[in-house]
Amino acid sequence: MASALALSREPTQHMGKDATALHRKGVETERMRVNQEIRDTNEASFQAAMAALGDTARLMPTPVGHSHARARQEREAEGGFRLPAALSGSPDDQIRFDPAQAASTPKTERQADADQAKATQAALAQATVLWGEGFFTTISLAFKATTKLLRHQVDRLATYVHSALFRADVRQLLEQIKQVKRDAQRFQRRLKAEERAQHALAQAEFLLERFDSEHPRPDTLSRQEWMRRRARRLRAVQVRQEAYKRAHEATDPEAQTAYNTRALASGEQLEQWSERMLKRYPVEADREAVPDSTMGPGAGEGRTSSRPTPKPS
Repeated sequence: MASALALSREPTQHMGKDATALHRKGVETERMRVNQEIRDTNEASFQAAMAALGDTARLMPTPVGHSHARARQEREAEGGFRLPAALSGSPDDQIRFDPAQAASTPKTERQADADQAKATQAALAQATVLWGEGFFTTISLAFKATTKLLRHQVDRLATYVHSALFRADVRQLLEQIKQVKRDAQRFQRRLKAEERAQHALAQAEFLLERFDSEHPRPDTLSRQEWMRRRARRLRAVQVRQEAYKRAHEATDPEAQTAYNTRALASGEQLEQWSERMLKRYPVEADREAVPDSTMGPGAGEGRTSSRPTPKPS
């Protein structure tokens, strides 16, 4: 209520920088006097309104015969908003929170199970799409178990989709495939980062060379301004040289070996998890002899890494 009264106050006049400067020096101006009168009037009105509120918290007296119950009955008679039964009665009555009434109707167990089944189906479909990209061809590992597991996803879903353990294992399978993809493509990302760093360095060097050619001496600029501009461009070159050095070190043969080792470890973990799922959730189609090439590029055994050679420093 006090905030509403404060918003109804009359605004003061804009002082301006000249009047403000005079006020700081102790000089009284006409606009300052007017603003002081407005503030005094606002304060008096505010205090009077607060006093009128008193203990009833009303700005206007309550009409004779008016009550909360009567107002509710009038709204209901007009077909307007109806309060729930739990909220009917005097507003002074204590209202207790009832979770059974406040909460919406919970989903049935069948609906919840259907939603979880859809989520599991979507996760397994995403895992299959990722695996079809063939990113694992850069890893010297035959992913027989993972390929076999994803090849018969439809049969496996139909058999085990209502199992809570199967749903959890599918989510873990998807996360491990994503991890293998990140590790398998890490070196390629480092190469692209090196190219971006080299391009940024070339741009910074070009800007410095152009400034030196256009302003060989501080003739059109003051010496201080010339030194400031040149130092800014020189600092940009130094920063990007350091960035390029770090990016280049991340693509040297030692770093590439580390990437290969990490990707191989992730691939082995994925294969172990896939073998565990094949044992937990077998289907009749797993016994069929199907060539490994049916699951996309690189599904066969004995693949070797085909990473590009890093650029010499």
